[in-house]
Amino acid sequence: MKCLTTVLLLLAGLLMPCSLTHAAEYAVTPTASDAADENPGTAAKPLKTLARALALAKAGDTIVLGEGQYPATTIKGVFNPPLTICAAKGAQPAFVNGLLVQNTTGLRLSGARFTWIPADKPNGRMTQFIRIASCKDVELADCEIVDDPALTSWIGWACDITDSDGITVRDSKVHHVHFGVTATMSRNIIFRNLDIGPWTHEDGIRLTECEGPVLVEGCHMTNAFVSGTKGGHTDGMQVVFWTDNLTVRNCHIHGVAHGFGAYHCADPNAKINKPRRTNWRFEGNLVYDIYTPNAITIVETDGVVFVNNTMPQNCVNLDKCTDVVVKNNIFGSGDIRNDAPVQSDYNLWVTGGLKVQGQHDLRGADPRFVNAPLAWFKTDHRFKKDVTRTKLFSSAMKGRIAVGDKVEVHNTDGGGSDGKLRTVTAVGDSWIEVAPPLGGDPDPLFGVIVFKWPDGHTNFTPDYRLRADSPAIDSADSGVGRGKDADGHEAVDVPGTPNSGAGPVKYLDRGAFECVPPR
Repeated sequence: MKCLTTVLLLLAGLLMPCSLTHAAEYAVTPTASDAADENPGTAAKPLKTLARALALAKAGDTIVLGEGQYPATTIKGVFNPPLTICAAKGAQPAFVNGLLVQNTTGLRLSGARFTWIPADKPNGRMTQFIRIASCKDVELADCEIVDDPALTSWIGWACDITDSDGITVRDSKVHHVHFGVTATMSRNIIFRNLDIGPWTHEDGIRLTECEGPVLVEGCHMTNAFVSGTKGGHTDGMQVVFWTDNLTVRNCHIHGVAHGFGAYHCADPNAKINKPRRTNWRFEGNLVYDIYTPNAITIVETDGVVFVNNTMPQNCVNLDKCTDVVVKNNIFGSGDIRNDAPVQSDYNLWVTGGLKVQGQHDLRGADPRFVNAPLAWFKTDHRFKKDVTRTKLFSSAMKGRIAVGDKVEVHNTDGGGSDGKLRTVTAVGDSWIEVAPPLGGDPDPLFGVIVFKWPDGHTNFTPDYRLRADSPAIDSADSGVGRGKDADGHEAVDVPGTPNSGAGPVKYLDRGAFECVPPR
């Protein structure tokens, strides 16, 4: 018994140091008068540099950043449990020359601002604000990435993720930058609740050769802002070459050239060259005010599920895709290609929907949105270079707009919709003239979008949720596995509306939003 007691005491002694080990916390405040790297790093005696805090920190520790500017920083190391770097209460620490996270496992960074200072601003427009390379288990949250909002053209690639696994970027704002957020040759990527725009080059979000899974959820992408120098057209989101196992859910994309684009798949120069993509799901997205026919274009992809999306002016463009499901969507116009088998049903079509018809489709139906224009007109391709600040072209306007009508115009100069009505002063076969003039010259690649609202209307902010009398309510196929909508609502049974849907829940709504009647 004495021997057993001795052994137990020895074991307890060996285990005790581990049980009493506590994670450390280091405070950094570059602007504090008493800050010094010789300090212990307490709130009362903070460190002066993040570099010193990183040299001291171990797995599970926390570095608290106070107000101030932090120069170019590199983070490397394996931290299990993760290292936390966060902003002090009420502070927004600013990384002013970029952040490189390389060969790192286990990092949580939150509350920081990434920007440039005029005296040390880089020349290269594609200089990264944040680069994450060859990393695992890294999360960035509640951050802001921005150049100078006072300018009309900007420098900086917001966030570049390469050859990494388990990276999350969430709840952050990216604006007034040159290029957006990207992931290349990576796995287990999450982009959640990102507010992106404006930017001046190509894509808000780009994925390239990622095996996935990749989740893009709750992101808002728009470029309907004034901007000057552009580097190519701006798209909400694009997949370059291949990416597999992609889910795009509850995103809001508007005021861009292309909403989502995935074109030619193969890349002969890639480490892994794939001729086709596989396993994609689009669910609950709202996409409108897109300047080209490519609101959402998906090419050369096998296994596409496209459900409960609202596209009030367009429909999805699927080309050379297989194993496709298209259900419960609200489409404004167009048709589903019938060059490959498609399971298409329970969609609502304002116009179109003739090539591939589902038994339960609603065609020629008014979705009865909460607030939407009566009609919209895009510039025909052949007229785009002819559009001026006063003369607007669209053959679809013929016979539908008269002199004296009031119209709203979405300009493609970057100004978007200014919320002002303009009076139609003259009408031709495929054009109208308006006064007062637009504030800027329309982009000759895109023209304009003209909206006709009801007479006397004063609210020109569209709301594509459903009114309680919408035919889209309680009529969808819940067998598609729809999750919560962008407002956090599951299927809601609207009183007085017949439950005509299919699947385990007969009262799921079509489109991106569930109708929730006021209580």
